[in-house]
Amino acid sequence: MVNATTTSNPLDIDFLGKRLRVTAVSSATKVTAQVGQEYFMNSGESVTVNGKTIKLERVGSNGDVLVNVDGVTETLSNGATRTVNGVEINNDAQFYDSNNQAASAANLVLGKDAVETIQDGDGYFGGDDVCTSEDPKDPDCWKFIVKNMNTQGTSSLTNTAANGVSYGTSGPIFGLRNDFALNDDKDGPPKAGECITFPNDYLSVCFDSITTKDDDNMQLTLEKDTGFDSETSEAGVTGHQTTAVGAILIASSASDSLVIDVDAAGFIPNGTQGSDIKGEKIWVAPYNVTAVGIYYENTNGVTQLAGTIQNATGTTTAFTSSAVGYLDFNKIRGTSGTSLAIHVNATQAAGGAETTSFNVTGSAIQIWIEPADADLAAGTDTIWTNWTLSGDSIDALGRTSSSEEAGELVYGNAQGASGATTLGTKDEDHRSRFGIIIKDPKSAGTSDKIRLEVPTDMMQANIVVKGTAAKVTQTSGSATVVSAVDTAPSPMLDTEVVDKTADNLILVGGPAVNKLSAEFMGLTYPTYGTATGLSEGEAIISLKTNGAKVAMIVAGWAAEDTQRASKVLKDYKANAASLKGMEVSVKGTSASPTIVASSTAAA
Repeated sequence: MVNATTTSNPLDIDFLGKRLRVTAVSSATKVTAQVGQEYFMNSGESVTVNGKTIKLERVGSNGDVLVNVDGVTETLSNGATRTVNGVEINNDAQFYDSNNQAASAANLVLGKDAVETIQDGDGYFGGDDVCTSEDPKDPDCWKFIVKNMNTQGTSSLTNTAANGVSYGTSGPIFGLRNDFALNDDKDGPPKAGECITFPNDYLSVCFDSITTKDDDNMQLTLEKDTGFDSETSEAGVTGHQTTAVGAILIASSASDSLVIDVDAAGFIPNGTQGSDIKGEKIWVAPYNVTAVGIYYENTNGVTQLAGTIQNATGTTTAFTSSAVGYLDFNKIRGTSGTSLAIHVNATQAAGGAETTSFNVTGSAIQIWIEPADADLAAGTDTIWTNWTLSGDSIDALGRTSSSEEAGELVYGNAQGASGATTLGTKDEDHRSRFGIIIKDPKSAGTSDKIRLEVPTDMMQANIVVKGTAAKVTQTSGSATVVSAVDTAPSPMLDTEVVDKTADNLILVGGPAVNKLSAEFMGLTYPTYGTATGLSEGEAIISLKTNGAKVAMIVAGWAAEDTQRASKVLKDYKANAASLKGMEVSVKGTSASPTIVASSTAAA
């Protein structure tokens, strides 16, 4: 049970690549833990932490240690935590050699914070308790999750898009969550090539690149064209109730990229069109009492009627909407797959005789852009534009000509529905999920215009999750830094071991100082000198059977020999080729050890 933890029976958690040693559980949402870097230091050794040199001066027989931090000396009793000259030090464990102070050692936990009380909702270590500016680099913008720590059972949590993370009550939960939201350009979200990094540099989520370049975008505009009547007159278009002076012009910067879909539901072609009509311009304008006309420019530059969309009876206020067109631009093609459809709908002004005459003040035309992709369902990324009529002409984007209005441009799944966003008065660029850039809606709206930039394909981000390998840096002196990823188990004295066969053992020290080493070597404790089987300047690394487990003895003629063998093990990867069989002899120097397989140990 987690709340059974004590200083003598701690719980080690590998958390974000850092060892947290929980030593007390105060409540369901509060624990105490060692959180600093762990250093195993021999008496007389020093390390540098936070720019300060910490030296272990002496180890006492009662578990006290004498430490010096840049000239300031303090004594810490066993298990004590104290800040000495700006560095917090926890005296975690000691190994006292009554015969040789230089062979005595201690396990110290050092850092700005060595021991912390961690409570649900607390910021991560090293901050000032204030999360500012939505900054992932601020430790306080990462909050601890500490729940059910005094319960025994299976931990559970649920993560749903709609409701976020919910936590069960059956078992302990210990975690970290971000307390920042990078959902606005003012929050400084990562740009291509930048990362959001977890504390301790444990993990980075990087915005590596995007799949399309804005340099290749197509310019797509929707605007009021006030000279439309002269264009249709020159073309000899007939059948209008009256000729519209103003129309909505949809124009593209890419050749033949605008396509009128003559087979679209609700679209009635003008004549017998055998195939879809391509070009760079499409006009939408009132046609007669019951219809909205869709026009294009032929190869001779003459405006032609492609067809109409109509209401069913001529007396209802709502027309049948139609996906009258689509884009044919690079990878965006057709009406399915990666596509961008252009829809047109219209409503007649209500009241009296006006219900039979579409071309009257108060009637409206709505055009919306509908992107879709295998990763983006149709109807989830819509850009809506709203146009009003005056008589038989398009009068304005929105309700008032030459004036920006919030509702003239709307982004959302369904205009007017919950979650839809009005953009008409926004004075900065916006980007849709598909990757379409909506350029400065407020400025464009004053000219009754919508300016869009359409990418060559649905824009997606390449996200790379990078892990950071543990780094162990040698500081001044020769203290062993216990890796933040590969944490060592709790050290203890030979006299503290209750059941030696319960664990695999690493026994440091020979039969003169370690009772268990003497026992596994078949010697009487204490045994000195040549009776140990060692020669002067020699150490051994020896594996012995320990029931169903093993015991590894690291022992030398003198303390410095034991230290040399310990460093061989510390640099295991570099020495693995020489560490063969059940026992090796280590001679030479720490910088250049000589490792020789024992002639007497079985392979």
